[in-house]
Amino acid sequence: MDQQNTFGVLQLMQMNRSIGSHFKIPPGWMNLTSMIALSTWIIIYEQVYIPQARKLTIKYKRLTMQQRISTGIFMSILCMVVAGVIEKKRRDSATKHGLFTSPISFTFLLPQFFLSGLTEAFAAVAVMEFFTTQMPESMRTIAGAVFFLSLSVASYMGSLLVNIIHCATRKRGKLPWLGGHDLNENRLDYYYYVVAALATLNFIYFNFFASHYISSIGVGSGRSPESSIDYHPRNLSESERENERKDLERDGRN
Repeated sequence: MDQQNTFGVLQLMQMNRSIGSHFKIPPGWMNLTSMIALSTWIIIYEQVYIPQARKLTIKYKRLTMQQRISTGIFMSILCMVVAGVIEKKRRDSATKHGLFTSPISFTFLLPQFFLSGLTEAFAAVAVMEFFTTQMPESMRTIAGAVFFLSLSVASYMGSLLVNIIHCATRKRGKLPWLGGHDLNENRLDYYYYVVAALATLNFIYFNFFASHYISSIGVGSGRSPESSIDYHPRNLSESERENERKDLERDGRN
């Protein structure tokens, strides 16, 4: 997602950024779309989904860790595919008119930034929660450090992927997919599709292998709801813990 945000800003710089006749949106502002999408989903999840789910059932009101991470990875795949399609449309429009800046409006980039925000809302928040709840009590203060360390490693891996693609595609005198100061001479859409393919492999790996560990420590393992990730006391408010206690007492009487 970090690479998408970076190249997304570069895409915006070569698109029509006008709002009205006197204002052009600064390229850096597009990242606000991801933050707005993330914040909007958290509000909907906490204020709409959970209260409605509590009315329908007394158990498993929250989305499980596996569901959130899987959804986040799927959103990242969809984000890259959408970004590739929009980039091809932007590039074709610019080359057709022989312009450096495509006449296409910047609003075409909003879906990919919105999906990027949803990816963080589902996957990143769930992974942060995983680190916090699964570490020993004495190590939970460094959970945030471990989480951001993993993001740093991912950024370095993303930069390495860019360099590999650049070197691999510039052979035989051809223009590379990435590099230079003009996206119209590159094939950024191909790069997005490569990242989407890698994310698909990640999705398959998680659902067939990594998710087994999460399932083994979750609700399905036979442990009580309080001991599972999604029902960990650190993740529940006082009112939610009280509701859980009443639900358990009701189940015991039944």
